[in-house]
Amino acid sequence: MTDHQLNKRGDRWYCKVCHLNWKSKPRTVCAGCPVHRYHDRPAHLKTEDELMAQNLKPLGEPVATMRVMNAPYHVDLYDLNQTEVTIPDLPPISDRSERFAQMKTVCQLQRWNLKPGDAKPSGCYWGWRDSEWVYLYQKEDCEIDDPTLPTCFDRDAIPLELKTQKELEKLNLSGEGVKPRGCYRYWSKYLGWNTELLWHPDDCHWQARDQWIAKTTLRRTYLLSDRWIARLGEPDRITDNPHHEKWSEMKLYSRQRVESFLAENAEEYAQWLSERDRYLAIFEQNREAIEAGRRRAIAARRTARQAELEARLAQAESERLERRQQFELLRAEQEARWERDEPRRAQMARCLRCASGCATGAGFLCVVHPLGLEDHQLPCPDWMERVHAKPIAAVLGGEP
Repeated sequence: MTDHQLNKRGDRWYCKVCHLNWKSKPRTVCAGCPVHRYHDRPAHLKTEDELMAQNLKPLGEPVATMRVMNAPYHVDLYDLNQTEVTIPDLPPISDRSERFAQMKTVCQLQRWNLKPGDAKPSGCYWGWRDSEWVYLYQKEDCEIDDPTLPTCFDRDAIPLELKTQKELEKLNLSGEGVKPRGCYRYWSKYLGWNTELLWHPDDCHWQARDQWIAKTTLRRTYLLSDRWIARLGEPDRITDNPHHEKWSEMKLYSRQRVESFLAENAEEYAQWLSERDRYLAIFEQNREAIEAGRRRAIAARRTARQAELEARLAQAESERLERRQQFELLRAEQEARWERDEPRRAQMARCLRCASGCATGAGFLCVVHPLGLEDHQLPCPDWMERVHAKPIAAVLGGEP
C-alpha cells in the first residue's frame, strides 16, 4: 500500500495507479495496482479461487485488485494468460452440459447402491464449500456397493405393483420372511442414506394389522362385560390421556390378542352373547320400571348428599358460635382485669366500641365527651354499645 498519485481533472481527483476518482482528496492509501469493481473487471482477470476452479494457478504477482461490496478489504486479481495447470491428469471439468449431467458423485451413487470401485472418474467440478475437487463417475462404470440388496430403483420409477411395508400393512399383508423384489434409497439429513424394501403383494402372506383399543371399544364393539375384561388380564399398553393432561391414563389392549382370546373361548363367548341378548330383552320389557328406579336412586343419593351438606353447615355454624362465645368470654375477662388494674385502658377499649365515638383525620373523637374523661368519671356513664346505638342526635337530645 502506497500513497495515491493524484491528478485533478475538473472538479474530481484521479489516481494514476489505482484509477479511482473522488470528489475531494482521499485519506485512504493506494492499492498499488488498478482497482476494479466486481461487475466491471475485464474477462481475463480472475481471483485465485476462480483459477483453482479451472485447475490453474498464477505464475506471477497480482496485476489488479477487486473491491468487495460491504467489506473493508480487496481481492487480488491475476491475469488468466499468466497461469499454469495445477493437476495435469485431472479429468475434464464440468461445464454443466448434458454430457456431465449423466455423471454422478460418490454420494449420489449411493442412491442406486453403487460405488466407484476401480472406475476412473469421468469428470469433476470444484467444491467451493470444502475447497476441493469433487469427482464424477458414469453409472455404467461403477459396481454394486451392497450385494445383499435387491434391484435398486429410482424413487420416481418404482413399478406400481411393488409395495413398501407400510403399504402392505394397509392391505393387511406382511413381507416378513419373504424375499423383496426391489428397493429404493433416499437421503435423510440426520440418518444418512436409508433403504426402503419393496415386495410384491402376491408373494406376501395375510396378516391383519394390530391396533390398540380401549375399554370403551371392548364394551361397545365386542360386547364384553367387566368380568370378561378382567379375564383378558393386564393391558398391553398404558399411555397418557391425549384428551386432557390431568385425566387418568389410558389402558390399551392389542386387537390381535383380544380376538385370539375370544377365539380360544369361542363357546363361552357365544354363550355370553346369548345371555346378554336375554338380559337386554328383559331390560327392554322393564325399561320404564328400571328408569323409574334409577331416578329414585339418584334422587335419594341427591337428598342424602343435601342432608349431609346441611349437617356439615349446621355443625360449622355451631362451631363458629361456640368460638364466638369463647372469644366474648375471654374479652369480658380481659376487660374485667383492665377495670380492676388499668381502668383507663379498659375505658379506651370500650370507647372503640361505643356508638358515640368516631374516627377523624385528627384521631378518635367522642361526641359526648370531646375533651376526654377524668379519672373520677371512669367508667363512662354515657357508654353505649355500637350495635345497639341510637342516632347521635338522639344521644345529644336533638331531633333525629
